[in-house]
Amino acid sequence: MTTVRGHRNSSEPTRTCVACRAKTAQSRLLRYGRSDGVATPRVGTQGPQEGRSAYLCPARRCFEVAVKRRAMARALAGPRARTTVRPSIAEVEVEPLWRATIDALEREIHLLRRTAQPAQAHPRLTGLEELLFELSSHPAPSDRRASAGKGGSPTHG
Repeated sequence: MTTVRGHRNSSEPTRTCVACRAKTAQSRLLRYGRSDGVATPRVGTQGPQEGRSAYLCPARRCFEVAVKRRAMARALAGPRARTTVRPSIAEVEVEPLWRATIDALEREIHLLRRTAQPAQAHPRLTGLEELLFELSSHPAPSDRRASAGKGGSPTHG
């Protein structure tokens, strides 16, 4: 039997991180899609979004592994078919994607806080705040290079 990390509710869908391959509750992962050939975070209350998606754990290590192994680009490009050409996706860079993800989470949290009556009433708010906290608790890739000589070794959450 496969165990699922962070699974809050048995009816919640599970997804697999494209980097570490861990099966996790969908609400505990960050979702990315392809927009104009570029990987972009998909955070929002617009409901179901069309197209292919890739999911990542909110850990810097997963961002780096996904980029190094081109896992996100492969997941967003879609399956290979004999008669069609796979749409290409621009090479994913860790730092811009990291920053875009934090910005998207902060915008969505701000929107939910403004519109939720009473405050904290929106069911997604707590989950998004937890994702932002996990993402923010790991230094950004550029910060890690600056602190590499200080003996700190980040770990996967």
